[in-house]
Amino acid sequence: MTSFSSVELPPRESGFMKNRSNVVVVVALALSLSTLAQQQGQMPPGGTPPTFPPDTSAPKPTSKADSEKSTLPLTSKELKIQIVKKLQTQPGLTSRNIHVKVSRDTILLRGSVPTADERTVAERIAKSYSGDRRVENRLVVVDR
Repeated sequence: MTSFSSVELPPRESGFMKNRSNVVVVVALALSLSTLAQQQGQMPPGGTPPTFPPDTSAPKPTSKADSEKSTLPLTSKELKIQIVKKLQTQPGLTSRNIHVKVSRDTILLRGSVPTADERTVAERIAKSYSGDRRVENRLVVVDR
């Protein structure tokens, strides 16, 4: 009779085990590449940090109402208020007896001022706001 001795062979890897080891290799490679990419974006030790231009972002959008509001001419009342404020705050203009009337096409200055120079300053202020309106300067120079 012949006897057979049994020899144990190492178990063959199944398809699952082969795929698993391939997945581990792929994951390790991906992590290595990711780490390398991050290191290349970093500043080397002792290096100079990059400089960037000042804020160059796009201007903030404005609504249609804002753009229309800024292009519309001032009303007569708004214009009168601006001229009066400027006359009251203008250095060297001492008279408080200047009356302003604004209509659709005219700015009228009436009242009195102590010097011809103040009369001229008041007229220049009115003209600086006049746009298409004409300025009538009826200010009288009165010595006090």
